[in-house]
Amino acid sequence: MIEAKIAVNTENIDVFLKEYMNITLYFSNGIKKHSLKLSDTLTYNGKTQPP
Repeated sequence: MIEAKIAVNTENIDVFLKEYMNITLYFSNGIKKHSLKLSDTLTYNGKTQPP
């Protein structure tokens, strides 16, 4: 398990809403790659925020 913390503020919110986090998982029998849109991870009071 890995935890990543991303600090978002008024100075970097525009970059945050446009960028993706690329994750590569290595297994003994291969590799799986995932791309997550960072804005899809942003929630406020449990609700996803629109870009």
